[in-house]
Amino acid sequence: MKFIFTVEEMDNGRYLATCDELNAVADGETEEEAVANLKEAVRELLRNYPLQHERPGKRLVVEVGA
Repeated sequence: MKFIFTVEEMDNGRYLATCDELNAVADGETEEEAVANLKEAVRELLRNYPLQHERPGKRLVVEVGA
């Protein structure tokens, strides 16, 4: 499965990775660590709460500017 992660640097110098689709977050000392931690969190989330209904059809990633 593929998910979109967003990574941002926090005020304290750590990095926060988020997956809005699953309402999941993780942090780390580097971008890579934050992403790795979020991947593990998503694996655990899906292991414990599998997605019940995948919607059929084509999925698009679209950026909308203000």
